[in-house]
Amino acid sequence: MRLRVIDRLILQELIGPFVFGVLLFTILFFAGGSLFQLTEYVVRGASLWTVGQMVLLSLPQIMVKTFPMAMLLSSLLSFGRLSGESEIVALYAAGYSLWRIVTPVLAMGAVVSISAMAFNELVVPPATAEMWRLRTAVLRQIGERAQPVTQTVMREGKVETVITAQGGVDLQAGILYDVTAVQFAPASQSWHPVLIVYAKRAKWLGGREWDLYDGYWMTGDGRIRAEFTRTTTRVLRGGIRKSPREIETDLVPDPDSRSFRQTLERIRRYQRAGEDTRQMQVELYNKISLPLASLIFGFVGAPLGIRRQRSTAAAGFALSIVIIFLYWAMAQYLFILGRGGSVSPLVASFLPDALGAVAGLVILWKRSR
Repeated sequence: MRLRVIDRLILQELIGPFVFGVLLFTILFFAGGSLFQLTEYVVRGASLWTVGQMVLLSLPQIMVKTFPMAMLLSSLLSFGRLSGESEIVALYAAGYSLWRIVTPVLAMGAVVSISAMAFNELVVPPATAEMWRLRTAVLRQIGERAQPVTQTVMREGKVETVITAQGGVDLQAGILYDVTAVQFAPASQSWHPVLIVYAKRAKWLGGREWDLYDGYWMTGDGRIRAEFTRTTTRVLRGGIRKSPREIETDLVPDPDSRSFRQTLERIRRYQRAGEDTRQMQVELYNKISLPLASLIFGFVGAPLGIRRQRSTAAAGFALSIVIIFLYWAMAQYLFILGRGGSVSPLVASFLPDALGAVAGLVILWKRSR
């Protein structure tokens, strides 16, 4: 029973700083990232209601990134206070080892990690996707040009067709506007096109089938040219090969708008097309490694918070900032290496967590001596 009381007291010490950390880091990230752009939309005439919705919808993807930071801050502040008031010494005197004392931190870190994975899978993708949808509507409202839709069709590692819809896409109607397709010879060693097709619009028929309307096609040398009212995209050796849902996925570059399953499906689709998927694979593994960092940060922060001399909360906050900066710098560096193929995507995603776990074990072992 005494052990359960100690566990409960330590958890009570952790929960308050954790909630404070989530709120603090979420506000800081939002203010430093999205606030200026959203304010600009309002100034340029966007609906205040729509922008307000975008603010709320942008918060989940920020919050899930703050969970590891909040867990680190919580463990540093909590164990800093416990050691500063000699409560850690009292627990030592009562016969409890440091490994046993940090058990509540590991338990809470595991719960936060699992909760973050669920939050990142169930809440973040739909909220982020809806935020991007509203962003497209706002850009249209303030008069900015629609985002072009581009697809490159590969065959045996070579570019076969490049399709661009400069007028953007109406996803609800299933229409692409101002579609230009440039097709190259399969065995060509140059970039000289063999067929150029233009259409004012492309209409989705279902599945991955599209028809082209009101345009023309001509050979790459310009000798033969013909206009059409309606024709199939099968003249492009396979056509557009994407449904409006897949086009929407490609239009939204933010990986937070896709769940783990959707990202995995996207990787498989691009691999079938012969395209490079290393960046998407790093993004896929990050959906596990980032939530897992909550457990790692709690494990590192607890022994680091124990000091012989009394320290202030400001010292714990400053130390958390330094550790977070080092973690994100390493994560971004490895992301670039993983995207470029210098290291495997799996290593690029999980190496910071692995190094953090090793560092936590070493620090805990030294503090327990």
